[in-house]
Amino acid sequence: MFNSKMIGTNSAGTPIEPFVPAGPVSGATLLKDGGDLAPGLQNMIFSPDGSILTAIDGSAQRGVSYSTSNWVTPTYPSTRGTTNMSSNFQGLAGGHIINEATGNQFYAPFNNSGGGTALGNASNYFGGGSSSTNNYQTSTKLIDMRWSKDGKYMFARASSSDTQIRRYDCPSAYTPDFTSFTTFTAPVAYRFLWISNDGLKLYLMDAAATFTVREYNISTAWDLSSVSFVSSFSDTVNTFSCSFDVARDGSKFTVGRYGNFGQAITYTRLRHYSF
Repeated sequence: MFNSKMIGTNSAGTPIEPFVPAGPVSGATLLKDGGDLAPGLQNMIFSPDGSILTAIDGSAQRGVSYSTSNWVTPTYPSTRGTTNMSSNFQGLAGGHIINEATGNQFYAPFNNSGGGTALGNASNYFGGGSSSTNNYQTSTKLIDMRWSKDGKYMFARASSSDTQIRRYDCPSAYTPDFTSFTTFTAPVAYRFLWISNDGLKLYLMDAAATFTVREYNISTAWDLSSVSFVSSFSDTVNTFSCSFDVARDGSKFTVGRYGNFGQAITYTRLRHYSF
């Protein structure tokens, strides 16, 4: 079980727990098969309290959100709301990251001539209908983005490499300085990453293996220059991954797969596991 002693708060005053998952990923057991969801979803991220699942609609330029319960999505959940994106945002090639403090801003890949990353406006974790705006742009398109849970760092993969992890400094919580980053070499080529609240556990979704999550220990919190392999887990149902996320309390994780990959992404199958 996670350590419930608090180590601080984020900018919204929400407690940050120093949890690590309760056991090695190799011992995971199926908790619930959430079934096939339409439309096809990409880069799914849960809200900190586990009540909302946000994602990018893989077949349209929009963000979507679903009501969940304790980081587990009901079968065929009803949509809370959508946020239509401008045509410059890419729904298919990358994903998004939500500002956990407010739920009203997100970063997403930006489809301009050189590629980039843009800041958009949502409404309550995509629960409303606010249009997005492309009011920030970088020279490199960033995908698979994740925050440290206190908003101090943003981790991301540049679209040009699946073997590098970039760590961007945030002068204020959830506000990256895109000119200041450290590049780490990932131990394997990966699709998605996740880091525990204490910065000492790294999970990578292997890009080469049929749906496999690899678990690593981090020697120094948030410093990915020295990691050691712990265990791995493979989901035989999900043959091509679309996302991976861990519950805030470290007790469970969710994986998903694309439907009709390479054509229209028409559905996503969610599988929930307990550690």
